[in-house]
Formats: sequence, structure tokens, C-alpha cells
Amino acid sequence: MLSGSELWLLRLMADRGLALLDASSLLMVIEDRGELRVAAASGESKPRLRIVPVQGSALGALFQAGEPVALDRPRGPDAALLHELGIEARAVLVEPLSMEGQGGGLVIAMRRDSGFRGPDRQALSAFAASVAQRLEAERSVEIERLRYGMQARERERTRWAREIHEETIQEIGRASRR
Repeated sequence: MLSGSELWLLRLMADRGLALLDASSLLMVIEDRGELRVAAASGESKPRLRIVPVQGSALGALFQAGEPVALDRPRGPDAALLHELGIEARAVLVEPLSMEGQGGGLVIAMRRDSGFRGPDRQALSAFAASVAQRLEAERSVEIERLRYGMQARERERTRWAREIHEETIQEIGRASRR
């Protein structure tokens, strides 16, 4: 499950990717426990369906293949991923989003009016790599925040235990003098 800061990052990156590729729509899809979830969507077309199972779906098959895909005027089986999401597009670029030890996902760019060219594919590949790096960095920062919070709580517990112990010893000492 993505944290709030990770979702914010993906939404920001989706807007940037949309501008970079001059696409009509861009989706960030993340795998989570056997499901593909649309974590961020930017542009004209918003998906009607935001969660798709990995097993038994066209989008899941693309995710499992782990290869970039370029579709110009998708028809039939090629258009199945668009039908699953409830989106229409003339051209689609799909780039895997690989994250070490964290599942992964897909970046999907779409155009309604024209196709994508070779430089667009290269730009999407570089963009997906950048998203993966930034997401990993955000997760690393989040882990450090959690670690620091746990250490602070442990220091506080230790301080309280020491104070309670000292107060108890003092009370025993006073009681024995009486």
C-alpha cells in the first residue's frame, strides 16, 4: 500500500510526464498484493476502473511481461487494456516501472489524436526510470522517519522507566527510615 507522500509524488510525476510526452493522458499503475491499482492519473481521460487483478487481465499480462509496449490504433486484443480501464486512445505507450523489492508497476501514456514516435518511447523509458528512483528515495525517507520515530519512542520509554525506578527506590528508602 502506498503512503500519502508516495501518492502525492506519483500524482506530481504524472502531471510532469503528461507535459513531457505531450500526451492526452498518463496513468501510473502500481502492483499491490496481486492487483494493479491506478495510483495517479493525469490528463483528459480518467479510468473508470482503478483496480485490475494481475491474473486474468490484459493489463496484468503487460505487467507480468515486463516489456515496453507501443500500440498505434489498438484493435482487438491490443485494445483490451484500454477496455479494462474504460479509456479510448489512438496511441498507447506502456513502460514497466521497476522498483527493487517493491513489486513495480506501469507508466501508461496515451494520445487521442496522433501516434507516438521513437523519441517519445525513449522519453517515456527515461521518465519511468526517474519515477522509480524518486519513489525508492521517498520510501527510503519514509523508512528513516519511521526508524527515527521508533527510536524516539524507545528513548522516552527508557526515560520513563528510569524515573519510575528512581522514584520507587526513593520511596522504599523513605519508608525504611520511618
